[in-house]
Amino acid sequence: MRLIPKFNFSKTSLHIARHSAIRAIRPLSTQAAPKPLAHSFTYNHSFQRPTMTLTALTVSCAALLLGCAEDNSAATSTDKPVAMAQNYSDTQVQQQTVYNLGAGIADITGEAAESNMFGYADSDQISSGIQQRQHARAFLIGDGEREILMVVLDTGAMTQALHQAIIKQLKAHYPGRFGEDNVMITATHTHSAPGGISHYTLYGLTTRGFQGPTFDAMLNGTLRAIDRAVASEAPGQLSFGTNQLFNAGVQRSRTAYVNNPEARDNPDGIDPLMQVIRFEKDGKDIAAINWFAVHPTSLTSKNTLVSGDNKGYAAWYWETQKGIDYLTGKGFVAAFANSNPGDISPNLNLRPGSGPTEDQWQNAQILGQRQADAAINTPMTKTVSGKIDYRQTYIDMSQQMIDAKYTVDGQPHRTCPAAYKSAFAAGSEEDGGGGVGLAEAGIANEGKNNVLLKGFGQLIFMPSKDLIACQETDQVTVTMGTTKPYPMTPEIMPVQLMRVGDLAIISLPSEFTITAGLRLRKLVAQRLELPLDQVIFAGYANAYAGYNVTPEEYKRQDYEAASTHFGPHTLEAWLQNVDKLAEAMVEGKPVAKGPTPRDLSAKQISIAPGVVHDLAPLGKNFGDIAKPPQMSYQRGERAEAVFWSAHPKSTLAYELKKDRAGGRDSEPYTMAVQYNDGTGWRTIATDNDWNTTNQWQRVLAAQSRAKLTWDIPEDAATGQYRFYHHGAYKKIFSGELIPFEGYSQSFEVL
Repeated sequence: MRLIPKFNFSKTSLHIARHSAIRAIRPLSTQAAPKPLAHSFTYNHSFQRPTMTLTALTVSCAALLLGCAEDNSAATSTDKPVAMAQNYSDTQVQQQTVYNLGAGIADITGEAAESNMFGYADSDQISSGIQQRQHARAFLIGDGEREILMVVLDTGAMTQALHQAIIKQLKAHYPGRFGEDNVMITATHTHSAPGGISHYTLYGLTTRGFQGPTFDAMLNGTLRAIDRAVASEAPGQLSFGTNQLFNAGVQRSRTAYVNNPEARDNPDGIDPLMQVIRFEKDGKDIAAINWFAVHPTSLTSKNTLVSGDNKGYAAWYWETQKGIDYLTGKGFVAAFANSNPGDISPNLNLRPGSGPTEDQWQNAQILGQRQADAAINTPMTKTVSGKIDYRQTYIDMSQQMIDAKYTVDGQPHRTCPAAYKSAFAAGSEEDGGGGVGLAEAGIANEGKNNVLLKGFGQLIFMPSKDLIACQETDQVTVTMGTTKPYPMTPEIMPVQLMRVGDLAIISLPSEFTITAGLRLRKLVAQRLELPLDQVIFAGYANAYAGYNVTPEEYKRQDYEAASTHFGPHTLEAWLQNVDKLAEAMVEGKPVAKGPTPRDLSAKQISIAPGVVHDLAPLGKNFGDIAKPPQMSYQRGERAEAVFWSAHPKSTLAYELKKDRAGGRDSEPYTMAVQYNDGTGWRTIATDNDWNTTNQWQRVLAAQSRAKLTWDIPEDAATGQYRFYHHGAYKKIFSGELIPFEGYSQSFEVL
């Protein structure tokens, strides 16, 4: 039996004091659009640093190596979008465009106990409760002729499996309305969420295979969020603005970054750009999306509580400030999406869990607060006007032939079948994870030849001379792209470009470094004749395929380069294919759909333990108190109570059963803090709030306890409070799922 670690951490109170350091949050001025391209991409190394107006704001790998499936990756779709020449120019639009706008939010929290988390590739990071629930946030924009749907998920990666399932359901429920071309689904990239949502072997190695309940929770919740966005559709306006945020991330691969010519103009090595779109109806903000490049890895691989990390805090803060009911999904929806943070860490001291403090929970809150403040205070200087357009295709990234006009050295190149190089095993030394032990032992190191790992990997995978030559390093270790009967990672990748008037959004399925993302944005800005800051880069979109670095960064072979699947010219292949979409958009021409990604949904296995049944102690019922709270607490203290409970997987199974029956009238939750306001008990916090936790503890074989905590805010009202706990247990023999609830004794906040 795996022992569940004890919990010993502190979180700052709900309303933290503003930090004394001056945060440099600087609005970008509008840039002049570069000259248009003809039919070629002029490679430009210069880092176009925008003109700034200073505004100082003071603000406080073992089993599951091979599988069996038919390979249908060569299948090609002939569906093509209707050709339509678009008129995007602001000069052609005399009045603000009225769009059809909608926004929706829903819960997607997966298995909160005994489920491996995704991101750190640490097999010991197994969920043991909830600090903050996961959500899907959906945003609809239509111009009367075309519409797009953007969805942001609190999860580690947007897998091809989940994307396929969501698109399939959307096509069935909204025939002819939504599909791969006009739907973008991205992940925030939190490393503190349950994994097991990919159909490909590599991503199941540390999650004990495919986890159906987590997958279903994410699928169902995402569809609910989309349904709510559609149901709320009404005329409104969009506004756009940019800010700069300099103290929310740090360059974690500087030795590789400095190889880029752009580094001369950006010695800090970060991408401070924050881009914000606000949705407004009847003069009132209803939603917002912002993009900012930073890893949500303030919480380390030692954390086992489900959480959205720094971006989760930022979204929660803005939504609760503006007003939202998470149980009904009604209110202001704010998504803190990710862009190109491949080499950007939130750990400002370049150590896991370190910076600006030595407390990972405080760091997540502080970094989240900085993002929230920057987004909230972004000047909305531009009214978005113009038509909507989009292009999307699939390409085989393992065999792209790249024209010389897109390459750094001016020579034609090709991509390769996916492979890890030896430094991948070191992990990110600044953010931690499964590779830290190998790095500490000197077996795997970033930027160095790792002879032992290379030899071991090549003995198992036997990479060909051609593959080694294509990857341009002899450190090829794991050849995911050549395993049979199908690769360990997907090679049929989506490429997507959307346009909303004079804004463009590039959507690609990987972790791009800041320089890699910058080059893509420059290309699209030049092709579409847009200012650079009006081109948005959305990473982790529609699938997942590791990292993407520049050819210059690749030579260093740090963790990010070693984890770039398709070789040194991967970025140049993306540049070529994104340019094709941009050119087609300008000319009003359709694009071919390309090869169809294989469907492996029928080929999945899981070796994670399930729940046979739940038992309460003799003489006790589920929901009874095992340890009551104290009689009273001071503001700023932590209140806690322990309940006899059931396995969280049983509770999730009950919620999924409600989904199948169509009987959901509110979003799930497992705990609440209630306050007696004189007229009755009123819920003032749940397990989604940043200052609560629900920590699961196993007792004997089938008994469970739930330790509920609440960090009492400094401004909490005095009076009587109590804990509420909800769940479901699985009966012995019949397997029936029975809901239960319980209340603690009341306690006083003084």
